[in-house]
Amino acid sequence: PEDFNADLGFTVRRKNACGALQVMTAQANNRVAIAWTVGVLPALVSVLRDTGDEGTHDSFPEKRHRVEFEAARNRAIACLMNLCMPVQNRIAIFHTPYLVHWLLVVINEGHGIPRKGACAVLAYLGKTVENRLLLVQVPGMLDALNKVLKPRPPRIERQELTSKVDQKSAAYGSEDEEDSHDGSATNTFSENHTVGSKAHTSVRSGSYTDESAATPRFSGANTPVEIRGYDETVDENLRAARQNVFALLLHLVKEKDNAYHLARHDEIMTTLAAIADQHDSPSHLLAIKTVAFLTRHRLNTKVLAFKQRDLVPAIVHGTSSANESSRLYSCYALQNLAQDKSCRQELAVSPNLISALCDRSRKAQSEDERLAAISAIKNLCDEPANLIPMTNTPDCVATLMHLAHGMEEGITDLMQYRACDALATLSHWLRKIATSGQALENARNKQRPPKTLFVPSLQVVPFNQWK
Repeated sequence: PEDFNADLGFTVRRKNACGALQVMTAQANNRVAIAWTVGVLPALVSVLRDTGDEGTHDSFPEKRHRVEFEAARNRAIACLMNLCMPVQNRIAIFHTPYLVHWLLVVINEGHGIPRKGACAVLAYLGKTVENRLLLVQVPGMLDALNKVLKPRPPRIERQELTSKVDQKSAAYGSEDEEDSHDGSATNTFSENHTVGSKAHTSVRSGSYTDESAATPRFSGANTPVEIRGYDETVDENLRAARQNVFALLLHLVKEKDNAYHLARHDEIMTTLAAIADQHDSPSHLLAIKTVAFLTRHRLNTKVLAFKQRDLVPAIVHGTSSANESSRLYSCYALQNLAQDKSCRQELAVSPNLISALCDRSRKAQSEDERLAAISAIKNLCDEPANLIPMTNTPDCVATLMHLAHGMEEGITDLMQYRACDALATLSHWLRKIATSGQALENARNKQRPPKTLFVPSLQVVPFNQWK
């Protein structure tokens, strides 16, 4: 009932009931039957609802009562996470009244373990295509996700040895598979549980060997240390929650309408740009990948290039990342932005953008990365106003000529063709400038213009864009 006030005994019995459901749902063969049992999902939502809009401390001012409720809520969330694993349960769980609303309340409250679990439940629900469009439309969804992802300020710690920060960073890079022991949450729900494809979990498996971002201000033992960096300033539960949020975002941006709305959420875009600059964090790959998928929507390119001013510099910086996938998706993002005619001039004058693309065109070991960088340069060449910045950039023309010759191992026919097309386009604009007077004279005398020897395609090359 709405006016029911739970006493301590009721809360303890509820905690035990949630624990029993958690144990039963830990068995994979029980999950479908339990999820479709009448009353189970509303009962779990009722536990979350007791958090209250004002938070746990206002709803349960007595400490003993609050501790018992938090244990019941943790078990209810763990049970929901187990029930979300079967695909056939996710639509029913998502459409359970008020479930997503109270998950967002738990996320906004900011406690470690329940927030991590709530993010995991949302990530599982986002795996199902039918849920994705509606998830973005839930009031407060994007604000709650941004609150989890937003970088925290540096903090000061006293440590016996500053090297402990590096040990913590190395421990975070250890392997943490999603599906170990079938991924169920049992007993305590205190283990790391992140949701995503194998590509996502591999981000946490030590792809980076960079040193920790800790900056010691004083040397010696037991001295203050300023902890910086995206991952080092937070605890393990928040890191896991962030991985779950990124998994959810990567599911959501696969839908065209969702990509349109996400690109226009200023706070999330600012946060993604900040994370993309944190090359010492595994999360920067996920941020760059999310941005690259947003560029697949043709109506997003102007917003990303002109309105989100921090985004293009972050993408350019991503081309120098130590992670190969980060560099690849940075090139994909620039390739899609450069296909928009109105964005090309703005991109060409962005600091170090052309130089970064030329560098990846020459040095990239991956065929996809190299082709994406060459395609981005080719798209930029299609703008006549870019003739000056392209020719003024050191090694730009030389890089295109080197690729056009195709003498180096690893240069494919397609790379060679696009480099030749870019050179033909630049020469086309130069000829247009040089023969503009002759063209006017031919038009006045009604003479046909002479045939040109090399005609560029003047066709943009996007990466996997939606029609």
